[in-house]
Amino acid sequence: MVVMIGIAGLAIDSSHSFLTLSRMQNALDAAALSAAKTLNNSAGNTTLASAHGTEAFARHLLGEIDAQSITPQFEFASSLNPFTTSTVDARFVRVSVDDYPKTMWFSQILPGVDRQLLLDATAVAGPIPLGGGKVCDVAPMIVCGDAADTDSSDGTLFGLNYGNDATVQCLKSSRNNFGADDSSRMGTRNNGNGKGGGNNGNGGGNSAGDGDTSGNGNNGNGGNGNGNGNSGGSNSDIPPECEPPTDAIGPGNFQLIVLGCGNGANCVRESLAGESESCLFTDGSITTKPGNTVGPTAAGLNVRFGLYSSPLGPDEYPPDLVTAHPISYGQYQSAYFNQQFDQPDGIPERRVLAVPIGNCSVAGSGRTEIPILGFGCYFLTQPTQGSGQNNWIIGHLIEGCEVGGSPGEFPEKAGGGYSTYKIILYNDPDNLAS
Repeated sequence: MVVMIGIAGLAIDSSHSFLTLSRMQNALDAAALSAAKTLNNSAGNTTLASAHGTEAFARHLLGEIDAQSITPQFEFASSLNPFTTSTVDARFVRVSVDDYPKTMWFSQILPGVDRQLLLDATAVAGPIPLGGGKVCDVAPMIVCGDAADTDSSDGTLFGLNYGNDATVQCLKSSRNNFGADDSSRMGTRNNGNGKGGGNNGNGGGNSAGDGDTSGNGNNGNGGNGNGNGNSGGSNSDIPPECEPPTDAIGPGNFQLIVLGCGNGANCVRESLAGESESCLFTDGSITTKPGNTVGPTAAGLNVRFGLYSSPLGPDEYPPDLVTAHPISYGQYQSAYFNQQFDQPDGIPERRVLAVPIGNCSVAGSGRTEIPILGFGCYFLTQPTQGSGQNNWIIGHLIEGCEVGGSPGEFPEKAGGGYSTYKIILYNDPDNLAS
């Protein structure tokens, strides 16, 4: 009878121990993913990563195991294998529980069976670059880059400067760049009315009001052309980054692209608001979307700053935690670290967009195909600015961001290391049971 009870008890205790270990492993997996996400989105803030990981661990054990009796241990490393513990340039997280005591209720009746079984578990998480693979959660915009510059070690990527306080770039302009004499490129500088407050220009011919740097109208129609403006009648409110030439895309294009949701204004608005999960392949191409699409562009992007217009609302499209502007990504991270939140119910990193970088040297006019060079992560320094047909989006290229997608055969290809990445679970190189 003792042997039968002992064997039955051993089966029950073993099964319950396995269940406990499975629950603890699931909680550790969640803690590692949460900590790795925070670590990589916060430039290596290990304190914040540990706090978020601990919260996730306790939440997943709620009602299953007394999480208060377990203290998970966090370790950080800059590389996966070897996993050398260090907080310097940390990107990977190991979360572990050692010697958690599980009481053996029935099987201890057998000789040699201890009253407690000590359980160990570990989980490792970190980024995997998506270069050469599929990148999702893409913004419906394109930035033109240099196909010859694929080495990011010098602080540039595809000829574009990047970093937490890098040079601001124009992500969408209301100006074309196709021939200096084309009136479409000149935006609102037509019909003799440039903006800016210069002197009346003299002229006699055609193309009224295309003022030059001196304020003199070129070839006004048989009389005085209104060359009203500084620097050739341009709108002085437009940032210099978005003055033409801003890109090398042909006539009718304003740096917008077609995504899986279609080529209409609604697709642009919803994609910029964050709804689209459209994916692009690094070795693929992009179809441009001709047209300025001013209203939907502003409505979609500005929800990330807590600025809403119909039909978008905060329940479906929450803002970022930090909406102060204009600020750099370095200033944003400082506010995030210090919990200086403008929108306490917001979501971090909403101001970061994954944007395809294309080889625009082969672009044609109208709707055209542009080869993808890679993907960049852009921080929005401010909401969409401008009025009427003059609007623009500006930001700067940062080192990397988390997106959806899947890696290719050579993950670090085309995009410079971790420019776009996904947080995943890894086998612990020091613990095969992870």
